Amino acid sequence: MVSSYRVLLGVGAFFFITALGSAALGAAVPAREVGFSEIWSRIQDSSPVLRAAKEDLQASRVAEQRAKFHWFPSIGLEARAYNTDDAGDVLFSKIGARGITGQDFSPMTMNFPVQQNFARISLGLDWKVYEGGTKRAVSQARTFWKEASEIRHSAELQKICGAATQLYSGLLTLREEELALSPVGQILQRTTDRYRIGSKANPLGYSGLLGLQSLENRLKGELISIKAKKKSLLAALNEMSGIGTSWMPPAKLSSEKFANSVFRSPDSKGGSASVVAAERGAMGLHSLADAERARFLPQVGLFSQGNFAQSSSSSATSMAAGAYLRWELFNPSNWLAVKEARARALSTEAQAQALREHQRSNAVRWTESLAAISEQIALAEESLQLMQQQTTIALQLFQNGVLNALQLTEVLSRRVELVIARSQMNEEKIKVQAEILTHLSDSETGAVCN
Repeated sequence: MVSSYRVLLGVGAFFFITALGSAALGAAVPAREVGFSEIWSRIQDSSPVLRAAKEDLQASRVAEQRAKFHWFPSIGLEARAYNTDDAGDVLFSKIGARGITGQDFSPMTMNFPVQQNFARISLGLDWKVYEGGTKRAVSQARTFWKEASEIRHSAELQKICGAATQLYSGLLTLREEELALSPVGQILQRTTDRYRIGSKANPLGYSGLLGLQSLENRLKGELISIKAKKKSLLAALNEMSGIGTSWMPPAKLSSEKFANSVFRSPDSKGGSASVVAAERGAMGLHSLADAERARFLPQVGLFSQGNFAQSSSSSATSMAAGAYLRWELFNPSNWLAVKEARARALSTEAQAQALREHQRSNAVRWTESLAAISEQIALAEESLQLMQQQTTIALQLFQNGVLNALQLTEVLSRRVELVIARSQMNEEKIKVQAEILTHLSDSETGAVCN
């Protein structure tokens, strides 16, 4: 009985130790580090917006290829098999099959033929040598629209790239804010744990204690806010890429280093992708206007046709070849078509110009804003270094009794507020950089997500 109890005790101890070891190992496993390149690769594979833009680009490329075949001849085949007693059909079908006889011209036979079976096969070729430039203009328009689709695809890449980089940069900024607030939290915890400064009978000391506790609560609230923002950003990136939420950016990657590798200065010469796409679309509409004008010009072509006809008594072949001139002298549906097409082209061109001017204005505004925010962040960084030195000195003076708790609270409060202000400035800087990347970057020098 004792031996059985010892066995059970040993087995229980083994499982208990195993469970503790597993829990310890599980707690020690850090979150996986994920670089932005992996996230961007997943976004490209899963984004329905990018997939739609890619399919639209593919359709434009196919349309351009199709339009370039306009000078190829068209070939058609027609086959008919029929049974008839119509006097005209019977006569001319026999003539086509070269099976006419003298009896077929008797009045009775011609007026009241019996039902007969016939078959006819025709193979024709139509080669339009000159169309007034219609197809050439349409082909040129398709080329411009294909280029516009390529640029729109680049614009979609820039748009999603800007959104993803803003989210990823936000995670880096929040981590840096959390690291900057951590020393203050440690100071507050050590101070409030080791010192129960004053009592209600000593208003100055008690007021200092209340100030430290209030600042500690303020700091805890800010850390809770940082945690919630992190969850929100991770959820948004997971929605875009499907990468999950149990990961973190590389520990050695700073927000400044990431921003320098991704964001670029706004382009002010070539124009953004959206502007260039609109201009290409306008050029395509101008080509369509040329195509409308070509409708009023003559068309010249070559044709050839081979026939095989069969009747119940004979069969024969025939052929015809030649040239033709086709000229639509008047068609009310084409009236003012050139003017309409030209007006649409000019309207789109004006819209592209307006967009270019608007983005040029935004480039100036965002560039100045970015410079101002960067200068403010640099000053905040310098002030934080000074505040760290001031905190060290203030702690020494507090321990020596030169400063009271209320004065120490004031020093720590200014440091906390400065950290929060720097984080807010970094968030605003990221927002401006993402706007530049999304709306102003040239397709060749802007987005570098790829």
